[in-house]
Amino acid sequence: MESSTFSMNNKTKSYSLKLWLPISSLLVFACLLSSIFFFNYHIQLDLFHQQTEQQIQKQMERIQLRLEVFSQKESTNQIERELSYLSLMPQTKAAALIDTKGIVLYANNRRWKNQLIKDLFSDFDLNLFKQTQARFQTTIINNALTNQYIVYTPIMLASSSKQLRPHKVGVLYFVYDHSFAHQVIWQNTIQQSVFSAIAVIFFMMILLAIQHVVVSKPLKRLIRFAEQIGEDNLLASNPLLGKGELMKLGKTLEQSSRLLQQREQNLAVLLNSIGDAVIATDEKGLVTRMNPIAEQLTGWLFKDAQGISLKAVFPIVDATTRKPIANPVDKVIRTGETVYLSNHTTLIAKGGHEYQIADSAAPIRDTNDNILGMVLVFNDVTEKYKIRQELNRSVQRLKLHWQDTPLGMVEWNTSFEFLDLNPAAEQMFGFKKAEIQGQHITKSILPESAKETVDKVWADLLINTGGKRSCNENITKDGRIILCEWYNTPLIDEGGHVIGVSSLIMDVTEQARLTNQEQAHKVQLQEVLNSMLTMVATMSPDGTINFINTLPLSIVGLPHKDVVNTKIWSGPWFAYDKNVQFLIENDCLRATAGKTINREIEIATLDGKIWIDFSLHPVFDEKGNVKSLVAEGRDASRRKLAEEHAIRSQKMESLSKIVGGIAHDYNNMLGVITGYTGLLKRKCQDVDGAEKFISEIVHATDRGKKLTQKMLNFSRPESNHAESCNLNQSLQGFYEILAKSLTSVITLNFDLNHDDWLVWVDNGELEDAVLNLAINAKYAMPEGGTLTITTHNVHLAEKEAHYLNLAPNDYIKLSIVDTGSGIDDAVKDKIFDPFFSTKGEAGNGLGLSQVFGFMERAGGTINVYSQIGEGTQFSLYFPRLQQMTKNKTALEVAHIEPELTGHETILVVDDEPALRELARQILLDAGYKVLTAGDGKEALSIIPNQSVDLVLSDIIMPNMDGYQMAQRILEDYPKIKIQLTSGFSGERHNILKDSTLKDNMIYKPYDSNELLTHLRFLLDGYIVPKREQ
Repeated sequence: MESSTFSMNNKTKSYSLKLWLPISSLLVFACLLSSIFFFNYHIQLDLFHQQTEQQIQKQMERIQLRLEVFSQKESTNQIERELSYLSLMPQTKAAALIDTKGIVLYANNRRWKNQLIKDLFSDFDLNLFKQTQARFQTTIINNALTNQYIVYTPIMLASSSKQLRPHKVGVLYFVYDHSFAHQVIWQNTIQQSVFSAIAVIFFMMILLAIQHVVVSKPLKRLIRFAEQIGEDNLLASNPLLGKGELMKLGKTLEQSSRLLQQREQNLAVLLNSIGDAVIATDEKGLVTRMNPIAEQLTGWLFKDAQGISLKAVFPIVDATTRKPIANPVDKVIRTGETVYLSNHTTLIAKGGHEYQIADSAAPIRDTNDNILGMVLVFNDVTEKYKIRQELNRSVQRLKLHWQDTPLGMVEWNTSFEFLDLNPAAEQMFGFKKAEIQGQHITKSILPESAKETVDKVWADLLINTGGKRSCNENITKDGRIILCEWYNTPLIDEGGHVIGVSSLIMDVTEQARLTNQEQAHKVQLQEVLNSMLTMVATMSPDGTINFINTLPLSIVGLPHKDVVNTKIWSGPWFAYDKNVQFLIENDCLRATAGKTINREIEIATLDGKIWIDFSLHPVFDEKGNVKSLVAEGRDASRRKLAEEHAIRSQKMESLSKIVGGIAHDYNNMLGVITGYTGLLKRKCQDVDGAEKFISEIVHATDRGKKLTQKMLNFSRPESNHAESCNLNQSLQGFYEILAKSLTSVITLNFDLNHDDWLVWVDNGELEDAVLNLAINAKYAMPEGGTLTITTHNVHLAEKEAHYLNLAPNDYIKLSIVDTGSGIDDAVKDKIFDPFFSTKGEAGNGLGLSQVFGFMERAGGTINVYSQIGEGTQFSLYFPRLQQMTKNKTALEVAHIEPELTGHETILVVDDEPALRELARQILLDAGYKVLTAGDGKEALSIIPNQSVDLVLSDIIMPNMDGYQMAQRILEDYPKIKIQLTSGFSGERHNILKDSTLKDNMIYKPYDSNELLTHLRFLLDGYIVPKREQ
């Protein structure tokens, strides 16, 4: 009915608009009439101005002729009389004859004579005055502000004999006021407007009176009738009788009201008969209908809810999150779609009671498919929801228990065949459900050794007499034997029959192993303590002995039972002196107070007394209370002997360091001498007698090498467990322990070559050395990074070998490269010194010194190359172990040797002076012109001023590295060849944009042949053959 009321209200407004139509028409007609009157006023005014200007023009032409005649005759009286005639017109405000200088000659007011016209009249325009003289044409100006005509008329004045020109032009200045004519025209217009308005108003009043009697009054009665129908008063009668359109309309409304009343009654019966709650709204979402079920569920009576928003009557929330749910009325009316709410919808009734509901909302449309409102149908599903929720929770708990429990779960049928198993069981036994479902246990997870035990358990389960807990071995898919504890539950039907078995399984293999291991450890600990050369005893806080090892018992010849549960100070060790017993008792009291006691004291033995280092310290529980005491005693004589031995060891170590240092420096000098001797030998081949002197130098250096070798042998003893081994295989065996030693944020990469060269090392020392270097790398990469371990087969020529303090030979180069923080140059020289550490208390400073000693014993060396912020590479050089067989013959491989000399200019760039000088000497010896630079910036400053054919550059350098320098050269000097060298290998060079530079890289150390071959091929434009890194 709300829609009907709204419709009636619209009709009432429509009729009200019709009543105002005559009034609006009157206003429009009045405005139109006023516009016509004002338009007529302006037309009359324009006509007046046109006629007035024509009259002034004619008057000025007449006066112009007369004044010119009078002026020639110099008839002053006639001129003044003519001007006085103009003054007879009441509209004349001024009339003056002006000479060429603007001075009044004659005027209708004698006081103006001989005065400047511009001083008398502010409206006088000097420009128009001059323009009138020049054009000799009358100018009429209408001043709308002052309602005056200002006229400039040229007058030929009489000429005097003294003037050079025969004539002069004056001007008649005439001011004509027409304001009175304006007032007359306006008054006439007003009078006409008033008379016309009175006539129109009178006519409209007659029309309104007729409309009120004939239309408005019956229409009001009809509107009231329609309003009664809109207010649900369907029994109202038609107030209009007779014939006519309005009477027919009233009769039609009455018939529609009766029909609507019948439909309302039918709809009410239908809604009240529906078992679901029904609410209808209009297009604004306001409630228009409710059945009793809806009243019951919402707590609202229809009379209270009618006209109220559905959102207030039907508040709904999510049953799970308790957050409000968007009311469906907005979406239905906006989109015209049917909306279904979720299964978790809670209706909050007016009194606070909550119902779980299922509902749907659909639009109400008219015959033109326009949305008139919405109908909402819902019912109470609270009990069903509770049952469903409880069932879902049970299923969810069971599912979570089945899926997420760490225990294996298996369901069996009575034939001991798999029905189902959870993911934990799949992981435990290695079988997927699809692989063993329907199989008997003996075909998958039951070994033959456990069959008899399990058969008995199964027989008890089937008759429900036992077997609910058992422990037996099982076998996994990959053949491993595991120990499992089984918790079995028979599944009983309503008739009491066993229909299956559900089992929980726990893998206790590790637990059993740990238990056995713990027991073994206890036994082992007892054995260790008994075998220790230290006297150990544990006591209660009051000094009562609970445990004591064998050593203190053996020195006094007493069994264990005679000492346990006695006070320590009353034991035979301190019985020789009461004061000593009192001292030990007092020490126990101090230790019970939380203090640690250390002292040297004598104890009694079967053979007399000995001095021991005695210590007594407390053991605290979780709350910080002393729960026990531990007493230790060590033979002081052994400690003193150890101290003496340590002093001697320190002396020997110091001496070894001195000897080793001297040998190292001496070897470096011999390396330089040997290197330059080789160069000298090549250059002085043709000098008579030079070979003898050079041979003497070589002989002397050989003797020096033997001497340094003896010194090195003195400073580093040989290993007692060295053996032939494959370095690559050994490293592969270390992979697992290395991976465990590194954190998960560090990536471990192996890049090992495939040639099986052998080395002679102690495999255990090799493992310790690699592990030490890996752990140091871990500390250098606290935020994570990459540790790369590579092996390369290299041959060191004489110069390169001497640079590394090695003999020319084949070597296996083991590189351990990290991407950590790098090592500062100030620290780099000390890292191999014993007891030197950069890790503070976390390190003892022996790791790298041990690696250094190992490499010495292995006959190789270790080299470090580091750059701050880039990383560190430790290179370990192991001499190749040459295995000779009786029938082995040398196989000569034919190859083409390129010419290793040249005359081009090569720029050597390296921040290491020794390496830079070595490369310079090799190239000079080969005939090349050599320039040198210490970094990339210095090299770029040399290139513009020198003719450079090739740049040989290191990569990691200060100021500007080799990558940046190479990029600049490729861009600015594309004809210059570039050969890069590096002490690093692996992924570090992947940042190179030019893959040719990366592929052609020379890795240090390089021999002279390799260097000269690479440069020669590169200069000649050939592809450089690759070598193993």
